[in-house]
Amino acid sequence: MLCGCSKTQSDNTKVEQPLIIMAGGNLYYWTEETDCLGSADDIDGYIISTVDKDKTPAKDGETNFGCIGNPYAYGNENGDWLLVKTEDNYHIFKKQE
Repeated sequence: MLCGCSKTQSDNTKVEQPLIIMAGGNLYYWTEETDCLGSADDIDGYIISTVDKDKTPAKDGETNFGCIGNPYAYGNENGDWLLVKTEDNYHIFKKQE
């Protein structure tokens, strides 16, 4: 199951670390929404590397949640969101504003 990790602050309260992917020089953040990929022709890239769960990806195709080799696709022409294959579903990741 896909889930976020957490880190502990000095006051011992937990802060959820978001799941993030970088694509096209932009950071995209996990949402609970899922969708379908139209066809294999719609794939725009693949996850090629990962960083620690408490880090922010710094290069295209990099995540902080693993899934190396899984595809992703832009959800619209503006690149406002991505569909990212995670386990059995395509999850929607939205670009940081």
